[in-house]
Amino acid sequence: MRPGFDEYKSVSKGKQLVGAEIGVYRGIHSLELLDNISNIKKLYLVDNYTKEWNEGNAYVDAVARLHPYREQVTWLLDDSVNVILSRWLS
Repeated sequence: MRPGFDEYKSVSKGKQLVGAEIGVYRGIHSLELLDNISNIKKLYLVDNYTKEWNEGNAYVDAVARLHPYREQVTWLLDDSVNVILSRWLS
């Protein structure tokens, strides 16, 4: 568990959290977040998985790794700037 998680958990105690991770790759950090911060209600996962970054099926690995949390995650498969402009600034 990352050092800041304990502090973050104490500050957010009792709150339903919504967050985003930009640049998910294989989902290792996303899994760490979901495993260690139990009050995450929704986690948006933003990655465009272009050919050069998807070597070895990174997206497939990430989806499989995060499958236990499939109800809590929403995948946004696009460039992060496009996601921000279209979802949050429109």
